[in-house]
Amino acid sequence: MDLDRLRLFQTICEEGSVTRAAVRLFRTQPAVSMQLRALEAEAGARLLIRTRRGVRPTPEGQRLLACCAELFRAHDRLRESWSAGEAEGELTIACSDTIARHFLPPVLKGLVRSHPRTGLHLVASATPESLNRLRRGEADVAFLLRPVADPRLRLETVLRYRHVAAFPSGGREGRGRDAIEPGALARGPLVLLQRGTQTRRLIDEAFLSKGLAPARVHDVGSVSLQKELVRRGLGVGILPDYAVEGRDRLRVRPIAGASVREVAMAWRKDLPTTGALEAFLALALARAARRAG
Repeated sequence: MDLDRLRLFQTICEEGSVTRAAVRLFRTQPAVSMQLRALEAEAGARLLIRTRRGVRPTPEGQRLLACCAELFRAHDRLRESWSAGEAEGELTIACSDTIARHFLPPVLKGLVRSHPRTGLHLVASATPESLNRLRRGEADVAFLLRPVADPRLRLETVLRYRHVAAFPSGGREGRGRDAIEPGALARGPLVLLQRGTQTRRLIDEAFLSKGLAPARVHDVGSVSLQKELVRRGLGVGILPDYAVEGRDRLRVRPIAGASVREVAMAWRKDLPTTGALEAFLALALARAARRAG
């Protein structure tokens, strides 16, 4: 199969849209669609299904994606060897917006300095989708909220944190430093990450374990949006402590009985690693060690 067509197919799956893939690849949509039809004819199977949200791979398409991941890694390793060890190719990282903003910037800066010829793709997704991307071979490395169990994956914890309650800087409730009880939070309106995320599931389970059900919840799609709604007085946010900074103009209080959570960096053990991936893993682990120290 043509390598360019396979990369095009992978990009369509990453974007979930033929149109967005065409924009990313600087091609016209008809040209991308024509290449996709040629690939499906060569594969002898339908590779994509159209949905109201775009496109997603069929079971045959998912199998092809997994093969693509192995093929591209082998291709990148060959290019590395041919260029005397200087990494090229691409590195795809799946993680939440929060990890991308508050953990990865120095890691990516170091990687770009050491491997300037490596193309980076940062895919924003919550733990369930990031895990699926890793399993399907659509990502080289992913950051996942534990617990995660998969014998094909190598996992290394890079962050440990607790959730805290965030209040507007001028509000009365945020002035105390003592821990706030979950029962007081449940009475509130709350600003939480949307359902379907691992973070939201853990927060819901923590309330349920105490026999509590929050009276009113505003669901949002990112921690940055949580902060904005909290600043505007729409409710109390429950945020990871590492994601709250002085510039956020928020007051925070610990939550009584809040458990320690862990974020792990994960990659496939059954696939070969490229020089770029090895460098990224080393930089991320060094960053985690500095934070822990």
